[in-house]
Amino acid sequence: GKGKSDKGYGKGKSDAGDWGKGKGKGRKGPRDLSEMPQGCQSVIVKNLSYDTVEDTLHDVFQDCGAIERVNILTDRDTGRSRGIGFIDFETPEGASRAMSKFDEVVDGRAIYVDWSERKGGGKGKW
Repeated sequence: GKGKSDKGYGKGKSDAGDWGKGKGKGRKGPRDLSEMPQGCQSVIVKNLSYDTVEDTLHDVFQDCGAIERVNILTDRDTGRSRGIGFIDFETPEGASRAMSKFDEVVDGRAIYVDWSERKGGGKGKW
């Protein structure tokens, strides 16, 4: 009867793809916004409606700061949105302010905002 206890541990459901990127220092509770990677200017937005388009995200986040680009990931085969987007700001302050949009409802869904380290650098210690 061991091994089937992956029910109810909150995390893990939707983020299977994020495994092994070394986010394992958690244990502090659900969300610690203070751990901004140094100089990070990008955020990842998850749980998007499949109807959400890049212009919509731009509108939602434009009051955070100047946006360099918005990119919603799409499925290679179907071209449909995968419900995940990236927003690159021109300054780290913009990315920092974007965190306040966590749980904001966009196209009927509460969005999840987190730091994105995908742009160059790799200076982070994780």
